[in-house]
Formats: sequence, C-alpha cells, structure tokens
Amino acid sequence: MRPCEKIYQGKRGISTILGVIIFVGLLFSTVIPMYLVMRQADTIYDKKMFEMNRLDDERSREKLWVCAYPTSLTSSEIKLKIKNRGDLQVKIIRVWINDEYQTQDVVIQSMTEKDIGPFPVSLQSGSYYAVKVTTERGNVFTSQASLYYYDIWYTPELSISVTILNTQGQYRIKVANETWDSGWWDSKGIIHDDFIQTFNVDIADVYTVTMERKLSGMWKELSASPAIVEIIWPDGPPLAFIYADGNKIK
Repeated sequence: MRPCEKIYQGKRGISTILGVIIFVGLLFSTVIPMYLVMRQADTIYDKKMFEMNRLDDERSREKLWVCAYPTSLTSSEIKLKIKNRGDLQVKIIRVWINDEYQTQDVVIQSMTEKDIGPFPVSLQSGSYYAVKVTTERGNVFTSQASLYYYDIWYTPELSISVTILNTQGQYRIKVANETWDSGWWDSKGIIHDDFIQTFNVDIADVYTVTMERKLSGMWKELSASPAIVEIIWPDGPPLAFIYADGNKIK
C-alpha cells in the first residue's frame, strides 16, 4: 500500500468518528430534549385531565337546597337559608338577585344548614325576584321559593315537602293543623325509589305530618311519624321539609 493511501484511509477513519460524535451530539442536543419536553407535556396534560375529571365529579356531587325569604312582609332585605344535602363541603361565592350579584365567602359543611344575609333589594310593586347562588365549583342553585312584591311580599310556595327515603312499598301521608287536614294521600301502588310529595298549605302554622306504610294489608306508621313542622313565613322560608326512612316502622 502506498503511503498516500494510508494517509487517506486514516483521515477517512477520523472523519467517520467525528461524524458519529456529531450525530450523537445532535441526538442529545435536539432529539432527546424534544422527547423529554413531549413527555413533560403529556404529564401536564394527564394532570390537567385528572384535575378536570375530579372537578366534574365533585361538581356533580354538590347538592344544595336554597330558599330565599324577606326579613318581614314589607322589608327591603331578603335572607337565604341554605342546606347542604351532599357529602362535600361547599363554598358560596356569589348571591344573585335578578341580574345583580354580591360576592360572598361562605362555607357550608356537609349535611348542615346556614342562614346568610340580609341582602338589600330595590322594591318595585308587581316585580318578581329571582334568587340564586353560585358555588366555587361552578354550580348554580336557584331558590326553591318564588318571591313577588305587591306592596308586601308574596310567595305561592307555602307548602310542606315530604321525602321518604329507601322506599319499596305503598305509602300514605296526611298533613294537618288544628283546623284543617289534607286527607290521606295514597301512593296507589308500590314505590321502588325515593320519592317526594308536596302539600300546599294556606297559612303559616304548625303542622303534623303522619306517614304510614302498608304491610300485610295493614297500614303501619313510620318511625319518623308523626313529624311536627312549622312554617314561619315571612320570618323564615315558606317551605318546610320532612325526611323519613321508609324501611323503619314503629
């Protein structure tokens, strides 16, 4: 082999090594960092998706009962009674009255209730006042009571709502005060799920609610019966609620 050929082959070997070094350098300086960035982006995306799914789950589990009522029949202020019927703590961040809102920072623990307010309103005879609350998780809950003002406050929802839980049977319910009773409301068949029955009443008063279940052809009183409930409108909500376990019999 000629001396010049040896020199040429040596240079070619050196260039090959340099090419490999350059390729490895490019690999570490571009491809691998790009791969790491993409992996980090996937991790951030997965984290965001997990947080969004968790928020959606928590949002679906929020269960608030909201009822607005005036502080008196002619008052220019209203209050809200809020019951948290869910298993999560809920934070109220806004109270809406028609198209105006007031910022709040009220936390209501699971299975508790709280009165908030009073909130000022601009009174105008013949007006309807829509009241709702917004939670930190983005849910909106509307007052169960409709409020109208005709020189005095008025609501058509003067009523008692009876909820029987864990049901699978036939039930009957009666609401009464000292001078009036609703008569028996009969489910007329087997109830296979929780159910709610609402009884309208004419005046704010103390009422007795009797609840019975039919077993072996006979009516048996539930353990929660008779339930005593008072409607104190306008000094409180025009709605009263009763909850009873349909499987518990006296």
